[in-house]
Amino acid sequence: MIFKVIKMINFKKNISRRDKMIRFFLSLVLLALGHGGEIYWLNFLALLLLTSGYFEFCFLYALLKRRQPAENSKNAAKTK
Repeated sequence: MIFKVIKMINFKKNISRRDKMIRFFLSLVLLALGHGGEIYWLNFLALLLLTSGYFEFCFLYALLKRRQPAENSKNAAKTK
């Protein structure tokens, strides 16, 4: 079942530059909060945000079939 879902997903970039920066900032905040406390699960959430920001692909966006960001389509229209 999971493999069928993965095959259906197109692994193209689906995160805008702004979203990428927000993810990096939030991951740093979550790493700082979860570093020495009992809320260690924040580190896992920060790792997910970091990896999705780095690869510019969000699995949740793909499942929800969110399209490319609007800023990319504006740039594509200018280049044509």
